[in-house]
Amino acid sequence: MRDMLRLVVSVGTGKSADVPGYEVGGKTGTAEKPSRGGYRQKALISSFVGGFPMNDPKFVILVSIDEPKGTKETHGYATAGWVAAPSFKVIAEGIVSLYGILPGDMKQGLPPIEIASTPVPAPMPPPQLVSPSARHRGNHEPRKALPVRPAPNQSASAPPLGARRLASE
Repeated sequence: MRDMLRLVVSVGTGKSADVPGYEVGGKTGTAEKPSRGGYRQKALISSFVGGFPMNDPKFVILVSIDEPKGTKETHGYATAGWVAAPSFKVIAEGIVSLYGILPGDMKQGLPPIEIASTPVPAPMPPPQLVSPSARHRGNHEPRKALPVRPAPNQSASAPPLGARRLASE
């Protein structure tokens, strides 16, 4: 399977995704978007999924473009090989640059690449259990719940626009 994915990039529709020296493999896909009673021919979803290196894949990238438009550079085409595969190439080149991977590095059996930083756990203090008798408020009066409905001697009229009603104890 990896050989076939490599062929798509080396001689097939995904040529513009190839990053020399990194054995890129992948698959193009172009689909027409559905519409009432059929499909809209000019409304496409163009995708390219690929990975590298194909001898021992370490990275997988999916590029999906919703309704791409053909340009002069793509000769008017909006298919995956013309619009999504070049985006894959730019992302893959960014990855090899970011991690400092030289062509052929992955063939020489170098140590595994660490993709993400290792999280350092923050020290967590043990939870403090407080007995109900120790939960007093000192000399302060206990809090009172506010009534949901107005008391009989209060009016239930709405405050004027822009004003907020303040609860009083």
